[in-house]
This record gives sequence, structure tokens and C-alpha cells, in this order.
Amino acid sequence: MSGKQFCAECGSPLPIRCPQCGAETKANAKFCADCGTALAAIASSTAKEIRIIPEHADASPAIDGERKTVTALFADIKGSTELMAELDPEEARSIIDPALKVNYRPEYRHEWSGRTYYTQLRLDPLGRDSADEMLRELLGDAPELAPLKRMIANRTEGNPFFIEEIAEALFEEGVLTRNGSTKLARPFSGATLPTTVQGILASRIDRLAPKEKELLQTLAAIGREFPLSLAKRVANCSDAELDRMLSRLQSSEFIYEQPAAGDIEYTFKHALTQEVAYNSILIDRRKLLHDRIGQAIESLFVERIDDHLKDLAHHYRRSGNQPKAIEYLRRAGEQAIAQSFYEEGIDQLSKF
Repeated sequence: MSGKQFCAECGSPLPIRCPQCGAETKANAKFCADCGTALAAIASSTAKEIRIIPEHADASPAIDGERKTVTALFADIKGSTELMAELDPEEARSIIDPALKVNYRPEYRHEWSGRTYYTQLRLDPLGRDSADEMLRELLGDAPELAPLKRMIANRTEGNPFFIEEIAEALFEEGVLTRNGSTKLARPFSGATLPTTVQGILASRIDRLAPKEKELLQTLAAIGREFPLSLAKRVANCSDAELDRMLSRLQSSEFIYEQPAAGDIEYTFKHALTQEVAYNSILIDRRKLLHDRIGQAIESLFVERIDDHLKDLAHHYRRSGNQPKAIEYLRRAGEQAIAQSFYEEGIDQLSKF
């Protein structure tokens, strides 16, 4: 293995030996654990330069080295922190190099378009052929469904999320049944179908069982993403009942379970799903929910309360608990300034 830097089987970096004492150490170690010799300079002096040559470039000379890594960060600007939304493009490019890809809705305005390295890729609504293909995947090929599919395609104007939600609504209403194949269970008039995706979501939420609707609203008050441990503290039911209702909300595609370290976490399928569920909560109940969520965060994360200052400030502001809101706004602002996030810190402190 002399002179080799990477494993021929898995491609992972091979251990290296300290030139001072000969001890074997990890490939990415900065110092020898036995004698303290600095290893970073040694590693950088022996590492080969890796260059990425565009496809249209001349084939010669040969590329130095056989391993190339390209990092692409995909970020949703709308759902990101204010820091990301306000990040200067030059800063973003220096942090994430060579590729940074972001997605945003048409109404979002940014300062990136004048940059030489900026390229916009439009994600247009599905064309008729693509919408028909999606509907075939969702509903099958039964000839009797052709008029219904045309109505869905026309109503949704190629919005994939809208198509999915209408299909779910039609199954829940009993218009469609699925027993091996999808069939039309009863006549249906498109005039009764909401004209917006928000309307479809609202009608689907209203059809939930009362306790499931109450839980979905509670989860929406927590936020777009939420850990199971927090849901247990806030939900007004037993753990067994909560598990059953979470499973039903997942099968109805309101929420998804997502990978997380340690605790189980969930996320709403779409930001609009959370928004519509939250807006369906009466104002007085919203305040009670936000206060309960704030108290749950305080008790659940007592050892890591500084990681949740912004969330606590948000929930106590929404609850109308001014003393608690002011306390956490102050702490969140001071924390942001201490971490050199000055604009964010000033924004938090200005909410007093």
C-alpha cells in the first residue's frame, strides 16, 4: 500500500504514518495523537492537485489524479433562514464552490441575475403530455376515467402538487375507489371542486376525523418540521393514540417522517399544507397552542435552551405572553450579534 492515498475497494482515505514517531493515524488528522507533530502541512505537500476540465476542452494534457469531487448545495430560499435569503451572492459563491443551486417561487426577488455565473433554470408547469403521464401513474388507464383526468389537468394547469391533492381528495370523497385498479365509484361534477390548491387542502383537512384535524392543526402551530418528542409534549392524547394518528396523517400524505439523528422527526408534505392547517385554527386557540408549545420547548430542551431561542421568541410572541417574548427576543438578538450575525441580531432586538 506504499504511496497509495485511497482504498482501492471503497475509495476512502487510507491511514497515514507520522514522519516523526511513525505512529499510524487517520488520514484527515491535523496532529499526531502520539507525539503532537503537525500533519496538515505534510498532507497538503503530498496531495495531488485535482482539476476539473470542461467537456469541450481539449483532451490533452491528462488530468492530474483520478478522483474528483463536485459539491452542489440545493437550498430552498423561501424556507431558509434570513441569513441565507440575504446572503451576498459573492459570499455564497465563496462558501459553496463550485456549485450553488437554489429554488424559489416566481414572486421572490433577488440580486443574483446580473452575475456572470448565474443561470436561471425555469421549472414550468407540466405540459399536457407530462400531466397525462402523471395522472396515469396516479389513477391508472381505465377509459372511464378519461373525462375526469381531462378535468383535473385543466383545473390544475399542470401544477404537480395540485394534481396530487385533487387525486387524494377524490379518493377521500369516495368519487374514486382503488381495489387493484382505480374506478369511478359515483358520478362527479367538476363544479364542486375547489379552484385553488389551498381550497383543496382546506376541504381535505375538514374531512379529517375531529381528533386528527386537531392534531394536524397543533403540528402546524409547531412549525414546518417537528420532532416526535415535542409533538408528544404538546398533543392532547396518549402516546399510542398519537402514533396511530400520525400514521394516518402520513398515509393521507399530509406529513412525512424524515431521517434525523436521535429523535424521530416529521415534516409537512408542503409549506402550503402547513399554512392552510395553521390558518384554520381559531385565533384564541392559536394563542393557547403557542403558549403550550413554548412551555414544552422549555421543559424538553432545558439543557440546550440556547439552541431554541428564536423558536421560543416566536411562540411566546404569537401567544401574547409579552414578558417571555421580550426575554427570548433579547437573548436571541444578543446570541446572533455574538455570532456576528448583526442584521439578524438587530432584527430580533427591534421586535421588542
